[in-house]
Amino acid sequence: MLSIESAKKMSEQIRSTLAIAVLHAIAWLPRCVAKKMALLIVFLAWKMKAKNWRRTVENIQRCFPVLSNEEQEELSKASLLHTLLAVMEMPRVWLRSQAKTLGLVRHVENAELLRAAYDRGKGVIIIAPHLGNWEVLGAYLAKDYSITNLYKPSKSEAIDKLVIEGRTANGSKLAPTNRKGVMQLIKSLKAGELIGILPDQVPEAGNGMIEAPFFGHQAQTMTLLSTLLQKTGAAAVFAYAKRLNNGQFDIVCVEPAEGLYSEELSVSVATLNDGIEAVVRQAPEQYQWAYKRFKKKKSL
Repeated sequence: MLSIESAKKMSEQIRSTLAIAVLHAIAWLPRCVAKKMALLIVFLAWKMKAKNWRRTVENIQRCFPVLSNEEQEELSKASLLHTLLAVMEMPRVWLRSQAKTLGLVRHVENAELLRAAYDRGKGVIIIAPHLGNWEVLGAYLAKDYSITNLYKPSKSEAIDKLVIEGRTANGSKLAPTNRKGVMQLIKSLKAGELIGILPDQVPEAGNGMIEAPFFGHQAQTMTLLSTLLQKTGAAAVFAYAKRLNNGQFDIVCVEPAEGLYSEELSVSVATLNDGIEAVVRQAPEQYQWAYKRFKKKKSL
């Protein structure tokens, strides 16, 4: 008879195996089929008022109060659709050839900005919000630059192995979200290389985080990026891969405001959020509004 621990381990193995099988299946789905599936999920989430739907609506209502109720709902539906499309596109990037992924890039806006930052020789921090498709962005950057991306390991060893293999197949390196990973990032910057950080991830409480304005509301914001700039003298560039209607992408690079390099941590972090907000406003429907960015106030 199986022990409880053995049963849990077997259950986890089964779930991981099924999840990997699903990821492989999604990787080879025609884009039109994947989009129809995403539209169906959005419809069901809207009808059932699912958690991600509710959070998306709440965040959009908070950040775009000037929109009408109908406009807020339409933006919520579009955001959830783009989030689902990004999820379905991820295994395509991980499991298919880099050439196929790079073939999806139609145009690069402000590529000279990135090159100039790189040519300074002090490393570049790529600030990549949860906007568009960050996996496509990573694949594009790895084509011409040595890059190390910060990532949060999966709880499933099998899925983590798949993700690591997929993300490093193009030559990228990964740094886990721990002290060892941070040291790896610093080493890469001091070597004049690129590092990639998703700046709107909320760190665990008490772990390099302060509150700063985001769309007019206080939001928990990482201090790691600002600290790395101060420690290394690196340059920074905002970047994202904007999804087009035909399934292709435009890579967009944006120069941050000077305040990002301020020695005053609160100024740097506030400037970081201002920059994230500015690029999100370029394609608000492609931002992952379902993410829990705002801390709810405790009732008295």
